[in-house]
Amino acid sequence: MRILLSGRKLEALRKHLLLEGDEIVEQKPDLVITDDLKNRDHYDCPFVGGDSDFHPSILSDLEFSTPIKTTPGASKLVVFRWFDMGWHPQTILGIPLVTLFNEDLGPACETGMTCTTIGEGPLVELFENKKLEELLKTELRYLGFVVITLGITEDGLELQSIKTTVSFDGFFTIMEARQDKISSFINGESSRLWDSWSSSLRLSRFPWPLEVAPSRSFIKGISPLVEKHLWFYGMKSYNKSWYADESDLGLATAWSSDLKEVTRRCRRSLRHISLENKVFRTDQYLAVLKVLEMLRDLNLISGCSNIEEAFARRSNLYTPAVN
Repeated sequence: MRILLSGRKLEALRKHLLLEGDEIVEQKPDLVITDDLKNRDHYDCPFVGGDSDFHPSILSDLEFSTPIKTTPGASKLVVFRWFDMGWHPQTILGIPLVTLFNEDLGPACETGMTCTTIGEGPLVELFENKKLEELLKTELRYLGFVVITLGITEDGLELQSIKTTVSFDGFFTIMEARQDKISSFINGESSRLWDSWSSSLRLSRFPWPLEVAPSRSFIKGISPLVEKHLWFYGMKSYNKSWYADESDLGLATAWSSDLKEVTRRCRRSLRHISLENKVFRTDQYLAVLKVLEMLRDLNLISGCSNIEEAFARRSNLYTPAVN
């Protein structure tokens, strides 16, 4: 497939598309993937992407039963669903890591995501909103993921935002669970995801996020096996050597039927990389379980077999994750 990419973070997608046999082009594409909706009318092919955060007044007009507000300190989760003139049958629950260091310490920034499919319940029902569907279909003519961000407080669930286009961190995480090529998922040829767990961890180096372009650093330990699960933001290669001129380097992603194993695989990939002042979180498994427990207490994830199995397999919620 001939694909046009537009956007810095989408460069991380280029390598994976080429490995899967697609062609990256500048003209006459069969598919456009972008972070900007402005040029949509210039193409007569499927156009995926465009980051648009719905204004609070639009959220009110959509008449959700979940209260619309953002409470400081609320635990965060997201639910995704693919839209293409209608909803894809699968809904994805995502639990992000929202700070730089373990135990939610340090600067606020997205440093990882863990996802699984969910089949029923209140989180799935959020997408059963006729006004939202009509807005996406007729006014936006939208193709891509729709993201609902939620908060969990002592009072229950709150709706914080709705966006078109999942963050590319989230998109790369979800793509670990695809059953075929990335382009086949996007164009609808093979759009079903494995009912399992996918996860990602961000690799950065000090002093990110306080400084994004420190001095050049050389990187070792990126084997072909590790490279398959890396999505590069600030890493580059030359003559089989890797280096970075930035401090936000990219993501390691993994897939597994087991929650603990999928987070371990992400850590394993990043441990193999030799880099001065590298930073990544090591408590992802415990952080995800903490949010899942909150959802279970609110009876929001009953009947989700992946999640029920994760609780059944855990050894001790408070045992520190091994780095």
